[in-house]
Amino acid sequence: WLFKSHRTIPVTISDESHRSFVDFYGMDAPMIFNGRNIPTNINVSDSVQEEFRTYRGNTNRRVLINLARFSDVKRQDLIARVCKRLEDEGYDFAMLLIGRTDNDSILHSIRQTGCSKIHILGLRTNPLEYLAMADSYCLMSSYEGMPISLIEALGCGAVPVCTPVGGIVDVVNDGVNGILADSLDEDACYKAIKRFIDLSDTELINMKTEAKKAYAPFSMTDCARKYTNLFESLLPV
Repeated sequence: WLFKSHRTIPVTISDESHRSFVDFYGMDAPMIFNGRNIPTNINVSDSVQEEFRTYRGNTNRRVLINLARFSDVKRQDLIARVCKRLEDEGYDFAMLLIGRTDNDSILHSIRQTGCSKIHILGLRTNPLEYLAMADSYCLMSSYEGMPISLIEALGCGAVPVCTPVGGIVDVVNDGVNGILADSLDEDACYKAIKRFIDLSDTELINMKTEAKKAYAPFSMTDCARKYTNLFESLLPV
């Protein structure tokens, strides 16, 4: 009733969310991408650069970042199990978990794997510095809208390795600017992360370049302009 009477204007945030809104409500709605302004040159502090030297070691190993609060939806426990499987198979990489760690159940599950490739960093006030230094942004969520952290990752050139949910599928072109799992199950997530680690240096560089190109429609400037235009179009004449 609120939507049809125009007392509330719904705004969808991706092509996928727009399609699902139309299917569910049987009516149209404006679609405006989330936005985030990412500096062209991110100033990475000496302390973060030094921290990354410990993660990369002498082998220049791949570093992946999961940037999300610990929750059942974000499935950090699944990521830890996948990382343990890859570690046992001899893969050399590092997975950094950045975000609130106040979910004791997930924190316990991660630690139970005993995976040495997992680094739990907790909250960070400078996530862009970490994304700028990393090779990949890894998000294995069971559902999403249009993650702000994904937009940040694209702007920083961190290659997305994600599940095919929500607006992610509208942004990540599998094999071009990122890697999408075939499904939500654990084995599919394992294969997706493994595909990323197996990329050649040239393939990684190309994907990073394409990831930055994919950021273009997601500036906060463009987002704010579209919301302003929508608001003004609704004002009485």
